[in-house]
Amino acid sequence: TTTTTTTTTTTTTTTTTTVDVCVGVTCQAGACHEAGVCDSSTGLCSKPPKPDGTSCTTSGPCDVSSCQAGLCTVTSLAPNCCGNNVCEVGENCNSCSSDCESKTGGGPSCGNGVCEVADGEDCRNCPADCAGKRNGKKS
Repeated sequence: TTTTTTTTTTTTTTTTTTVDVCVGVTCQAGACHEAGVCDSSTGLCSKPPKPDGTSCTTSGPCDVSSCQAGLCTVTSLAPNCCGNNVCEVGENCNSCSSDCESKTGGGPSCGNGVCEVADGEDCRNCPADCAGKRNGKKS
């Protein structure tokens, strides 16, 4: 009796290719964060915050803003700023009509030193009383 044994060996080779997802990615800086670096496992950029107090710009015309924990935050309003809804000393109907015009008609008491908005006075028809004032009160 003859016995024949056949042995078959199979070899599997696995090749892993690493794809760098950051190729061509440029991390951009923002108003309150630095450019950062690309994370090769996700392709996302880090956004390290700029130091608190770094100046930035918000949408309000009178906003004084700075970076706080990576966000642009209004920290105060600029004084004597056209656009803050207060007709301040130094502003007038010509230089800042959005703050100084009450948008009403004329009034009979112009010249008494009080801006009488209820009577129709505003800085256009009674600048002697209304320049630097809002609704009859000093701004």
